[in-house]
Amino acid sequence: MIVQRRAIYAGVETRELSVSGAGPTIVLLHGFADSADCWRPVLTLLERAGRTAVAVDLVGFGAADSTRWGPLLPQWDEFVEAVVAQHGATSAVVLVGNSLGGLLTVRAAATVKGLPIRGVVAIDAAGTGWTPLVRAVIVQNLLLLTPLVALPVPPMVRRAGVTLVARIVLYGRWRSADPETIDSFAKGIRTRRDAQRLIAVARRTVGEVNAHGPFDGIDCATVVLHGRRDLLVSVDAARRLHRMIPGSRLVVLERSGHCPQLDAPERVAALAIELAATATPRRAGTA
Repeated sequence: MIVQRRAIYAGVETRELSVSGAGPTIVLLHGFADSADCWRPVLTLLERAGRTAVAVDLVGFGAADSTRWGPLLPQWDEFVEAVVAQHGATSAVVLVGNSLGGLLTVRAAATVKGLPIRGVVAIDAAGTGWTPLVRAVIVQNLLLLTPLVALPVPPMVRRAGVTLVARIVLYGRWRSADPETIDSFAKGIRTRRDAQRLIAVARRTVGEVNAHGPFDGIDCATVVLHGRRDLLVSVDAARRLHRMIPGSRLVVLERSGHCPQLDAPERVAALAIELAATATPRRAGTA
């Protein structure tokens, strides 16, 4: 059974979903504008396999506290560090993240000395390249979206539009999208104010992600997982990330989109379980 509860990490109140089992804990981080709910299929599989796992709402998304003013990546880094430190108090965790969450997993493994991480699964991670579509429509013209989302559109029409975009962007096979998952994602963009706030945060996030430098110092077992049908982050970006991390493993899922945890939860769960069972915890004090 998936348990939902409130938690506080680094002074941020949030919501987390968890399942009980054997350790080490598998920590799951969602992507931009998403929530811990995207991990429900994976959590169910991990529970069946007898593994302990927890998915958290990142700062500013889901039911978590809002982000503070100032740079965003350091806020998310601090939050993730606190999550990992708490759940890795007795045994190093396996850190799994998608999109923005994928970037945060790699940042945690690369920059925080002594953080108890046994292994990393970076799924369609942001930070090393966008698809041509995103570069043309979003990264370069994100400012143009602000007046568009401010238009007086009936709530039903707005919701239908968000639902359609979510189906196409999140899934590799959009016709097979789970209605409950799509509905959960759409809840965060119910009003014009929600959309305007999201665009403002996206502008700040894209700027920081684009300015991100290369990764180094990652010495834990790492899997770079990518959906071939991802419309946001290119497969070439996954290959670049793979080359940046010596000894990492690249896995490309041919029929998955930007969120393989939705298209292929069994593959994501299997990789996390594999690292939990076989990866050696890195030595304390290493980067």
